[in-house]
Amino acid sequence: MKPATPWWDKWPERLEYETRSLEALGIASERDEESYRAGVLKLRLEVPQDDGSLDLVVVYPDSFPYFRCEIFAPSLDLAHHQNPFEKNLCLMGRRSHYWDTGMSAADLIRDRLPLVLRAGRAVDLEEVVGLEQQQAEPLGNYYSCIPESMVIVQSDWTIPRQHTYGRFIIGTQTQTDRRPQVCLRGAVLEVRDADNKVLIQANEALKLAYAGKSIEGCWVRVSEPYRERNHVEIIKNFTNLYPFAAQARPNHVENNGSSAWLQVWGVVFPEETGWREMGEGWLFVSALYDKRPSARLVKVPRRKAKRRSQK
Repeated sequence: MKPATPWWDKWPERLEYETRSLEALGIASERDEESYRAGVLKLRLEVPQDDGSLDLVVVYPDSFPYFRCEIFAPSLDLAHHQNPFEKNLCLMGRRSHYWDTGMSAADLIRDRLPLVLRAGRAVDLEEVVGLEQQQAEPLGNYYSCIPESMVIVQSDWTIPRQHTYGRFIIGTQTQTDRRPQVCLRGAVLEVRDADNKVLIQANEALKLAYAGKSIEGCWVRVSEPYRERNHVEIIKNFTNLYPFAAQARPNHVENNGSSAWLQVWGVVFPEETGWREMGEGWLFVSALYDKRPSARLVKVPRRKAKRRSQK
């Protein structure tokens, strides 16, 4: 199959417009040659600021200019309007109608970057009124997920603050006489405290929808969200905080036709659940073993962190 012609070869005048627009703002740009040879246009920028310059990276999609470019700020760590892991900035609303084919990276930097920097650093609600869309920005959206996996947690749940760890039950749609799949798809039906006392239960609709084979895990509460996606380091962190978590029950599961064992943990952490309003989010992490492990972590897990879905 003949490779698609890059957009800059189809419309060389558009590439010239992009670079000249940046130059007009006094922004120096340098093309990433390795990415260019691989068929991706990436520009490294130095954007003048009052206190020096800000390094940005612009990545243009194959479908440019029909779809927006992404702008990354590797040196920034904004509390809002920036992916904490990939470092790309949220310069406009997510819906496609916010982007116009006549827009350029220079337009976004000139018109939107100052607003994003101001709103991303603001802590006073009054400072951001009119600067941003009034919606939650949950950090959990940025965690990596195991493909096709999902764990539903009722969004109206609140675990009393005095409880910091315990156990939970995940219901699946797997028949009760079969092992559940290693690709975890289900809903949390029950949360228990450290003494195995039930704290909260799912509504009847969720219980009915996920009435199949159940999976047991341990949950813990942390005071700050994990700003990393290394699942091994995440597990080490919360098992050091709560040795109880190392006792998560190994669940017998099906892994591509073979028998395997799965440990599952739920991490409850502070997260935006409304516009600039904090609530609780859930992060689920799992570890997969070929043989049944002991009640303690005995080797490095092979699974990644996966985020929760809410209902």
